[in-house]
Amino acid sequence: MIYKIQKNKILNFLLISIVFFAKLSFSMSNDKVEKRHIANSMTLVERCARYIIDNDIPIDSGFEITQDLEEYLIKINEIESRRMPERLKALFLSIVDFHSLETITKALSVLDRIDGCLSQEESDFLKNSVSCNQILFKQDPCFMILSLALTAGPEFFKKELEDLIERYKNIIDLNENDLEARYILQLAYIYNHANEEAINLLRSTINNDKVDKSNILYCMMSILLDSYKSNKIDFAKVRQVLDFDNCLDIFDCFPYFIIESRELLTSYEKERLQNVVKLKENALECKSNRFRFIQDYISLLYLYYSIDNKEKIEQILKKFYDQWPNLDLSTKNTILRFLKTVHYESELLEEEQQQNDLLLELMLDVRQKLYNANSNI
Repeated sequence: MIYKIQKNKILNFLLISIVFFAKLSFSMSNDKVEKRHIANSMTLVERCARYIIDNDIPIDSGFEITQDLEEYLIKINEIESRRMPERLKALFLSIVDFHSLETITKALSVLDRIDGCLSQEESDFLKNSVSCNQILFKQDPCFMILSLALTAGPEFFKKELEDLIERYKNIIDLNENDLEARYILQLAYIYNHANEEAINLLRSTINNDKVDKSNILYCMMSILLDSYKSNKIDFAKVRQVLDFDNCLDIFDCFPYFIIESRELLTSYEKERLQNVVKLKENALECKSNRFRFIQDYISLLYLYYSIDNKEKIEQILKKFYDQWPNLDLSTKNTILRFLKTVHYESELLEEEQQQNDLLLELMLDVRQKLYNANSNI
C-alpha cells in the first residue's frame, strides 16, 4: 500500500512536470519552428497521454491528472473514435497542442456530417483530399474541412461558412494586422463566391503599412492579388517565396508553384532550393516525424524536378509504383498530374483517362448526395 502511494506521488509529479515542460519547451522553440523545418513529432504531454490510453488507465484511478492533461486525453479520444485516413488523423493529433477541445470537436463534427451523407468510399475520397495541406489545417482545421465539403457541394455548409466569415471579420476588427485571419477570410470569401470582397480584402492588406510585410502570408496574398487582377500568376514573384525560411511549408501545399517558376530561377535561388530539398529529405528521414506518409513525398517530386535530379525522381516514383494498387484515388490523380505536367514518360499515364473518369464519377455522386442532403434539411 505504501509502495502504491509513493508510486502514485511519483507519477503525479511526472505528469505535472511533463505538461509544464511541454508547454515551456514549445514556447521556447517556437521561433525555431518558424525558421527551420523540424519534424512534427509527438510532444512529451502527448506521449504521456498515449501511455495512459494504451494502458487503459482510468482518469479516476487514484492518480492526480492535471486539467490540461485531462483535456488532452479527451481530445485524443475524440480523434481516435472517428474513422478517417491515417494522415488526416495525424493532422488532427498534430494540432492538439494548438487548438481547444471545442475547435477540434467542431472540426470533427463536420466529418461526422459528411459521413452521415456519403458512402465510405466517397467520404474517404473527400477526407484524403484534405489530408495534405498542413499549414491551413494547423491554422483552422474546421475551415479546412469545410472547404473540402464546399468544393464538392457549395450549399451543404453554406451557413457554417457564413458564420466562419463573420467570426474572422470580428477577429480582424479586434486586430486588423492579423495576417492569418486575413488569409483565411479571403479564402472563405472565394468559397462563398464573394470575389469582390476577397479582392478588396487582399488590396487593403497589401496597402496596410502596419501588417508584417516580412511574413510569408503577405507574400502569398500579394501573389494572389496580382493573379486576380491579371488572371494569371506572376511566377517571377513566386520566386520571392524562396527568401523565407519556412518556404518548404508553402511548397508542400502548392508544389505547382515550383514547376512554373523553375525556368526563372537564378543560380542563387537554385542553391536556396537545394537547401529546401535537404530540409524535406531530413524531415522524411526523421523517424519521430509523424508526417512520413507516401503523400508527403509528392512535393519532393516537384523539388527534384526543379533541380533536374532525375535519379531522385525515379527513386520517389518507385515508392508510388510499389504501392499503386493500394493508393487512394486522390493521391493517384496527384501523381498522374505531376507526370503529365512535367511530360514524364510512364506506363501509369495509360491509366490517366480511367482515373479521371473514376474521379469525375465519384465527384458527381458526392455533389448529388450533398445536394440532396441539403435539400432535406
